[in-house]
Amino acid sequence: MLMELLGTWSGFLSFVVIVLSAVGIPLGVMWALMRQYKGPIELAHEPQAPDHVQHSAWRNQRYEH
Repeated sequence: MLMELLGTWSGFLSFVVIVLSAVGIPLGVMWALMRQYKGPIELAHEPQAPDHVQHSAWRNQRYEH
């Protein structure tokens, strides 16, 4: 059956698409879970750090180096 499938170009390309789907989709899901990709909704729910925090003159002098 496999030889009949691979006997034509359309059969070969169908087999390649099936194999790429069987391997690529699980690998893509594992990569996304390991990288913990965050979309716009997740990023919107994260607490935002303030841009500039006002410190005292003593702290600015102490830590300006």
